[in-house]
Amino acid sequence: MELKQVHPNLSLDPGFRLGLDGRCRFRHEGLLVDIHVRQLTDQDTPWYREDECGPDDVLVIGTVTECGVELARVEWPSDFGDPYVLREAVERTVSGAAGAARAKVAALVERLAAIERFAHLAETTD
Repeated sequence: MELKQVHPNLSLDPGFRLGLDGRCRFRHEGLLVDIHVRQLTDQDTPWYREDECGPDDVLVIGTVTECGVELARVEWPSDFGDPYVLREAVERTVSGAAGAARAKVAALVERLAAIERFAHLAETTD
């Protein structure tokens, strides 16, 4: 997967860069995916066993927000000290967030169509 970074730097080696706050943004399949990378915390224990957590273990969080509405949030654990593992986590997160956002929009469109059909039926029976 080719990463198309739009923030903070455009397409620098090794394919992406994080800002000083551990954030970056990618455009994937027309959607903007915000990435936040942070160290694992005690609240992240479903991702790892406490005795296996190392100092370089991070959580990669990807979100897609459109029109002020968060459509998707995807999390993936990674190792900040291994650029190949980190890149794979970023790729999975970007792809997963974009896919989840598209699925959410499709479900919302389908639900709205059902509501409109029901409203139309209610009007015609009155």
